[in-house]
Amino acid sequence: MKIIRPMSPLRRRMLEDLQIRNYSPHTIDGYLRYVAQFAKHFGASPDRLGPEHIRTYQLHLLHIQVSESVFIQTVCALRFFYETTLGRPWMVDFIPYPQKPKTLPVILSRDEVKAWLLAPRHLKHRAILATLYATGVRVSELCQLQGTDIDSQRMVIRVRQGKGKRDRFVMLSPDLLPLLRRYWKLYQLHSWLFSGTPCHRADHPRRRGPYLHPSPPRRQGHQGRVSTFISAQLCDASAGSGGRPAPHPIAAGAREPAQYEPLSPCGPPCAPCH
Repeated sequence: MKIIRPMSPLRRRMLEDLQIRNYSPHTIDGYLRYVAQFAKHFGASPDRLGPEHIRTYQLHLLHIQVSESVFIQTVCALRFFYETTLGRPWMVDFIPYPQKPKTLPVILSRDEVKAWLLAPRHLKHRAILATLYATGVRVSELCQLQGTDIDSQRMVIRVRQGKGKRDRFVMLSPDLLPLLRRYWKLYQLHSWLFSGTPCHRADHPRRRGPYLHPSPPRRQGHQGRVSTFISAQLCDASAGSGGRPAPHPIAAGAREPAQYEPLSPCGPPCAPCH
């Protein structure tokens, strides 16, 4: 039986400071956890620890080779704790950020991109990959896209409450629009663009992305989850099919429209179709 210990006044104050500033639940959980790990390392309350303790702890994190993401989040959590919760802004100078390495991006050729986008056998999977590639949205943002977010007149897609709880617009590619229209009509959608699991709900605690395989290890970051998602879509055989190729929805009995009119027969709010 798990014993629930009462929250200390200092931890509660930091929690309230984060909530007042409208930080996301995921960020709040991470900041509290990293400050707690810092205090546990020295076996003392964090308000009694100073610059030398912070320096020693940062060296400890480097020694155990934590990921760059964990190191940066720990720095952010400690900076917030000392500057905001404890009211010691001068402590921020003793909690430096690591220097970010400058690397060249991996740029795929046109043939590689084409092969990558055409690899999925299911139209839905192909539409997911094409939308991710053409718009640059995050997987969590993709889960929240609705039909009304597609504006084919202005050729933009509205992203609701993305990172930092900010709305924004991204460009709608002329090559992506026909694919979304085809997908929308074939699957006879009504609201969510990529429905299926409850991941599209903003309050879902384990929102990953559509058609993700079982969750990867906990230390795997956002980029790892996206790679897992992409790898799952590029598999030639679906899980549980005994190695047989996954059938295309049209081959499975779905009827593909012969042509796609510029206006949607299902009327508003099917924004992808008009």
